[in-house]
Amino acid sequence: VCLLQLPPLTGIARPQAAEPRVSLWMNIRIAAAPRLYCKCSTRGLDLLLRGKMEDLSKLLLHLYRMSRELPVEQFQDAALGLLRSTLRFDSGYWGTGMIDAGGLHVNSVHTCNFSPDFCAAYEEVKDRDLVAFLCLHNVGRTVNWDVARLFTGRRNAAMRDHAIQFEARQGLTTGVMIPELGIMTFTSLYRADPSRAYSEDECCLVEAVMPHLAESLNLNRALHLPSLAVEPGAGRNLAIVDRQGLIYNAEPEFFELARLEWPDFRGLRLSPKLLSRFAAAGVYAGDRVTLSASPIDDLLVVRGRRHTRLDQLSPRERVAVGHYGQGLQHKEVARAMGCSPSTARKHLQNAYRKLGIGNKAELAVLLNGKRASPP
Repeated sequence: VCLLQLPPLTGIARPQAAEPRVSLWMNIRIAAAPRLYCKCSTRGLDLLLRGKMEDLSKLLLHLYRMSRELPVEQFQDAALGLLRSTLRFDSGYWGTGMIDAGGLHVNSVHTCNFSPDFCAAYEEVKDRDLVAFLCLHNVGRTVNWDVARLFTGRRNAAMRDHAIQFEARQGLTTGVMIPELGIMTFTSLYRADPSRAYSEDECCLVEAVMPHLAESLNLNRALHLPSLAVEPGAGRNLAIVDRQGLIYNAEPEFFELARLEWPDFRGLRLSPKLLSRFAAAGVYAGDRVTLSASPIDDLLVVRGRRHTRLDQLSPRERVAVGHYGQGLQHKEVARAMGCSPSTARKHLQNAYRKLGIGNKAELAVLLNGKRASPP
């Protein structure tokens, strides 16, 4: 048994008091073997680039073309499918997060051909994941590993059993930093057959492609963010955030809107209080703005708008005004709302009073800026 000597963690705060399980990250013991894992050598990468530059070029061109053409919700599946056609892996994991003394803290994850139980099961063993730890100390390099040789011994049994349960016996794992966000984006590509080890050429290919995967994903989101508006022309107050509130992509108008509600807002992260409102109701109605959130894969699309005079109305009054503004008469509004004509008329009277208007022409002016349609 040998002690794996690791460089000090840089830019990451160590826990003040490490618990026994967390301490595994500080003193990881692994069985001695000639090559417990391997990284792509410089020589191997040079050989790959000289011998297969044309194939690599075609793959990257195809990748960036997909980033321009595919909608956000389809791109990651398509990108992994493109890589899978070359590497022939069985399942994959593409996510963002940070690795510290407590293990891998996942911000977002996109899985390929995995059981829905994989992510929850991984949370139980993540502080024993040697692959994540090796990835942290080899940022930008691809780690080629074999579960039978890396996760040996009784203390690694939980992680070994997890990998075998989800048929991840051979793996290529790569992590690259996203400096502007301060997190890592990573991929793990797995094979179920223990005899199908990845070659050094395959390891080098993934290492060469990984920065392009990260950049093409960022490009795809930036290009297609405006298309995520609920209605065409609904404004550019949009952002893509993860469920920890980290903002991945946003229109400049979104930050202006956030500062309108929170003048001190300067960061790239939404507050836990706001996220809890999204989780409970999907919407935040503030003093000056309204923000709504809807899921897209493992992320959230946040849409915002400034408050208008129509925000003074109750939900039922807004629905009534929306129908009335579309040209329906009192009885038709009542039928659409499932109430009596007198109740519909009362909603409209209250709305007119709150808005300070007296006729349909004035209502049309208000609705032209913000239509109050049924939720």
